[in-house]
Amino acid sequence: MKRLLAPIARLIGLLLLLTAFAVLGHDLLAWRENGAFAPTAAGQLWHYVHNASLSAIQEAVQRYIAPGLWSPVMVTGLKSWVVPVLAVPGLVLAWAFRKRRG
Repeated sequence: MKRLLAPIARLIGLLLLLTAFAVLGHDLLAWRENGAFAPTAAGQLWHYVHNASLSAIQEAVQRYIAPGLWSPVMVTGLKSWVVPVLAVPGLVLAWAFRKRRG
């Protein structure tokens, strides 16, 4: 089972890293254009990519899991800069499921 899971996890990790680098490039170009660094928040990117799923997750967390969990925990994560939010799990997955020699 691990032999089947490893390439998939490695691919997901690399896609997360690729997305993080793309957003980093976007943020750096916007900084150059505007003269001020305004990092893209995770919630902003999620809203741009698929707003309906962001709204559905918010409703599910508030209704079925814990109403108080959304505001302090989830909102903090969604306001965070998206580059480390994507890059850290991407690095962990790519490293943990790397091809080992021997």
